[in-house]
Amino acid sequence: MRPKVKLAGRLAMIVGLLALFLALGLGTASAQGTTHVVNAAETLATIAQAYGTSVTAIVSANGLASPDLVWVGQRLVIPVQGAAPSSAATAATGAGRTYTVKLGDTLGSIARSFGVSSNAIVQANGITNPDLLYVGQRLTIPGDSSGGSSAPVSAPGPSGTTTYMVEAGDTLDKVAQKYGTTAAAIARANGLTSPDLIRVGMKLAIPEGSSPALASSARASRFVISISKQHCWLYQGNTVIGSWTCSTGRRASPTKTGTFRVQSKLKRAYGSRWNIIMPYWLGIYWAGSTENGIHGMPWNATSGRRTWPGLVGTRITYGCIMLNDGPARLLWEKAYIGMPVIVKR
Repeated sequence: MRPKVKLAGRLAMIVGLLALFLALGLGTASAQGTTHVVNAAETLATIAQAYGTSVTAIVSANGLASPDLVWVGQRLVIPVQGAAPSSAATAATGAGRTYTVKLGDTLGSIARSFGVSSNAIVQANGITNPDLLYVGQRLTIPGDSSGGSSAPVSAPGPSGTTTYMVEAGDTLDKVAQKYGTTAAAIARANGLTSPDLIRVGMKLAIPEGSSPALASSARASRFVISISKQHCWLYQGNTVIGSWTCSTGRRASPTKTGTFRVQSKLKRAYGSRWNIIMPYWLGIYWAGSTENGIHGMPWNATSGRRTWPGLVGTRITYGCIMLNDGPARLLWEKAYIGMPVIVKR
């Protein structure tokens, strides 16, 4: 029996050493996954997104007590299903072009660079959530194989007009608001018989004299939220440049009233307590160990399912201010660190 005891002890020592090697991240890949060294400003959510895996999978693979407890220089084992990021590359295929997603890409930016619509890429690749792209993902770009000719979203058009390419989620009212004009004016300029008859990829002539109101160089002066009205307004000076329905905190988790300032700005924030991704995040105050802020429609980080679809205008959040994605994106683009945010009853 003694030789068996010795063998068991040696096996235990080997297993222990292997575990130590994995914990220390010796080597960049293993049978179990890839090793990633945490960099400044990274979160578990951004790392998971970069490798096309989930926060839960990384937490489980590394035995982490909390998804919030990562630090610069920490070595993490990335599960095998999340392949390591690869450098961006494009290649021609018989049915179209292939593009490899790189850091900072969005579906809109990729669509613009190839002169196609976001919806066309979604359909060509069977994408269920256009926000859940990951670094290294290979996308089929529909169309011929003549290469990616650039087609900007807005460009000078004939007779002093500006041309705008309709994207997924656009309405004529949204486009008109963005350019400081009216839906009726755009409809007349394009001979539209109904403002509902626009489609992704359609090019609209924006009447002369219109200018992107929310893309101008002047800074916004403040953002005001009314809890009683479930409505919010973005100001530039004393002029309202955005007026939208919003949602504030439920009774058990009310939104705090007062005057605050934008203290953080992230394209996507991860709420570890609820395992949700919150797009167009603007943090405004701390509520204990978590930060409350303003964001678009959140989704479950694991399943990609929207958390509160169709509920903007209802007191449903855990203390944050929630807008539909279109207004949230416009606000995020206009907002800056230090911008005043006023929450009223």
